[in-house]
Amino acid sequence: MSFICVIGPCWNNLQLVLHTISKNREILPGIKKFYIPTNDDNTLRYFTELNDPSIICTKFADNEGHQTACFNAIIFGMKMIIEHEDDNEDDIIIFSHEDVFIFDLSLFYNAVQKFQRGYDMVCRMYLGTKNKDSGEPYDTYCTDAFLIKKNKVKDIFQDITMKQIRYPETYCEREFTSIIQNHNVFSIPYYNHCNYRDSELGFHHIFYTDRDDEPFWDKSNIQEIYNM
Repeated sequence: MSFICVIGPCWNNLQLVLHTISKNREILPGIKKFYIPTNDDNTLRYFTELNDPSIICTKFADNEGHQTACFNAIIFGMKMIIEHEDDNEDDIIIFSHEDVFIFDLSLFYNAVQKFQRGYDMVCRMYLGTKNKDSGEPYDTYCTDAFLIKKNKVKDIFQDITMKQIRYPETYCEREFTSIIQNHNVFSIPYYNHCNYRDSELGFHHIFYTDRDDEPFWDKSNIQEIYNM
C-alpha cells in the first residue's frame, strides 16, 4: 500500500505548504506524489519553477473566501487524482489542509487499517449541527484531513463541480457531507478532547502548536474510537 498526498487550498501561505510536505515526507518516506491545488499565484510559480516531478501544482481559482476555498480545494484536488492517476492501483489518498500534517503514525495506521475491512473513506465526524430545514441534528464530516482509496475517487467525485460556499447559508463540511454520506465511510466521532496536537486520524494542526492551555489527550479511549 502506497500513499499520495493532496494538500490545499494553499492560499498565500507557501511556507506552510512546504512545512507540511517536509513533515509528511519525514514520517512517511514512501509517499509517491504530492498534488497541490492552489488559489495563489506565488505558490503556483514556486512549484512550477521547482520542477519537481513528484509535486504537481495547479491553480484552481482565485481566492473567494475561506469556505469556498476549502470546499473547492477538495473537489479540484480529487479531480487532479482522476486526471493524473491510474485508479487500478491500490494507493491511499491523503487529503489535508496546508497547515495539517501527519504526526502520530499509530493513530494514522489505525485509520488506514479500516480500508482492509472494506471501507472506501475514513473521516473525522462531529454530531449536533442542526439541519437548516428540519432543525434535526445531522452528521457532519470534518474536512481538515481525510483518507480515501484511490480507486474510489472517481466514483465519488467525478461528477461533483466546484461552487461558491456562503456561510451561514451553508458551509464546507455540510457540502462535503452531502457528497460522501451515501458511500462506505468509516466515521470517527469528534470526541470531547484536545486534538490540536494530534487528531483521531493522527494529524497535527500547526496553528495550535503552543496551545498549552488545552489539556493533552491521553488517548485512553483510542480503542473505543476505532472499534465502534
